Amino acid sequence: MAKKGGNIGTEIAEKILLYYENLNPDWLLTGRGEMLRDIKHAEPELSPIIKDTIPYPEPKKKCLSCEEKEKVIIAYNETINSLKQTVSIQNELIEYLKRHE
Repeated sequence: MAKKGGNIGTEIAEKILLYYENLNPDWLLTGRGEMLRDIKHAEPELSPIIKDTIPYPEPKKKCLSCEEKEKVIIAYNETINSLKQTVSIQNELIEYLKRHE
């Protein structure tokens, strides 16, 4: 652990940058520039040497229960959107009928 005002080691900096992908390395190491960077533009900024030496963490595998829950959530969201559309159409119909009584 770095002391107050001290330096962090390269291993710690590497772990931080791997975990927080949108963190600007220049900001972390020098304090210059924006703290966050745009992920879409992150790849071209890395030199080939750095890119090849930084190991990327393996993507986390989701448990089956989590995948099932996500499918249920997606289905619920689709149902909610469908019901919102139905309510909107019914409200339009109500307004139409009120105007033409």
